[in-house]
Amino acid sequence: MSNEHDDVLKQHAPDKLLRGFAGNLMMWMALAAIIHVVAIGGTSIAYIRDTWIDPEGAAVRKQQAEQAARDAAKAAAGLTNETASVTTPSPVTTNAPVAAPPKPLSEEERLRAERMNTPVMKEINETATTNEIPKVPDDLGLSIRDIKVK
Repeated sequence: MSNEHDDVLKQHAPDKLLRGFAGNLMMWMALAAIIHVVAIGGTSIAYIRDTWIDPEGAAVRKQQAEQAARDAAKAAAGLTNETASVTTPSPVTTNAPVAAPPKPLSEEERLRAERMNTPVMKEINETATTNEIPKVPDDLGLSIRDIKVK
């Protein structure tokens, strides 16, 4: 019995089982390093470009993005360059208090206002009729007494 046990131990010895990986350890380490470099580098392309390759271009792109945001805010408020130059306000000589101009709506608020007028939202928000409202808050119109047990 001990001979069979020794044969099994020799056949499944850790060094024998790992022999295929031991010789190629450096290859597997290099492969893992390459995969990590590609994955991290691939997700950091914008950072690498803006920090090391083209920092001047990054500043220009940032200014363009800020200008685009300002233009979008003006367009949302209805104050584009064309309308501002065409319609010059005339001075008002009344003593009435001047109301502040309305705050421009954000994109989310504008979409919410548009969606409130859809038929689905009107149906969701309509008030229930009196015959649809249960008399008791937990009353669903079903009772255990309505069930007939055979």
